[in-house]
Amino acid sequence: MKAATRPRKPSSKSRRKKRRVSLTLGSNGRAPTLVSARSGGVESMAIEHASRLGLATAGFVPSGTRNPGDSFLATPTRHPSQALKWNVRAADVTLLITPDAQLYGRARLAQRWCGRYRKPWLHLHPAAFDVEQLRTWLRTRKLKSIHITGALEHQARALEDLVERLLLAIDCQIDQPKTLIG
Repeated sequence: MKAATRPRKPSSKSRRKKRRVSLTLGSNGRAPTLVSARSGGVESMAIEHASRLGLATAGFVPSGTRNPGDSFLATPTRHPSQALKWNVRAADVTLLITPDAQLYGRARLAQRWCGRYRKPWLHLHPAAFDVEQLRTWLRTRKLKSIHITGALEHQARALEDLVERLLLAIDCQIDQPKTLIG
């Protein structure tokens, strides 16, 4: 006699996956969506430059952020590390921008989350920024979204030129090698 089989209860991991909030990624048709929190530093600088270039932006922001906007969703907590974690998970790749070769703070935490979620990441700093290397790295991946994070506001002022050149490289259709001087 065969025992009656009952349907298996879903695991806690599959229940958590069902509850996950996902971003709606818009696109301008030219370049991938920039995923970032609206915090100070490199992230806000990247969002400003992206809006000037007409790039689509989206992301998770900590709860309590004033007017996050249509494409920005608030996390359940006010802690900025949760928004960082969710942005890493939502994006296809992460670009870490720091003033020097050392990873620390938000960039280091984002690198750890990239490892956890098996997401590719690239560390950029002014001494080692090469537009052609960036284009080659981006060209080898199918991208719908790019997460940018890094230095906070007091360190980010020196990185404004790097962020602008980075976004121009992303906007230049990656497969047109002579359109950007860098």
